[in-house]
Amino acid sequence: MADLLIRDVGSGDSAVVIEAAVAAGSARCPRCKTDACPQLAAVRRHVGAFAVMMRDRRGDRLQDWIDRVRADDLPALHSFTTGVEHDFTAVAAGLTLAFSNGPTEGAVTRIKALKRQMYGRAGLDLLRKRVLHPN
Repeated sequence: MADLLIRDVGSGDSAVVIEAAVAAGSARCPRCKTDACPQLAAVRRHVGAFAVMMRDRRGDRLQDWIDRVRADDLPALHSFTTGVEHDFTAVAAGLTLAFSNGPTEGAVTRIKALKRQMYGRAGLDLLRKRVLHPN
């Protein structure tokens, strides 16, 4: 399992930062200094539930997930849920719909890379040719 690192970047207070290196299912908690940490278990449970929501496209469960996270004392995840709630409809749609703007973002990234390669060397005419006729 990969390392899990969750920070509350909003407050900047190191007391509310939850940092947990999850290696083989158990790790020492920096807050509790023990192997059996209830905060770490709650973070793993909530992050896992969110991953299942993303994988299964279950945006209808988002409000219930937010409510469960709010019930636990996890300031870093509370910060995340606050951000999700600010744009709830878009996040719920992203977790529900099969549509993606990935192809558009890929095209934009490609055009930006071409523009950076050509910076200071040529004008708009050559850029237009490279974008429209990539071969």
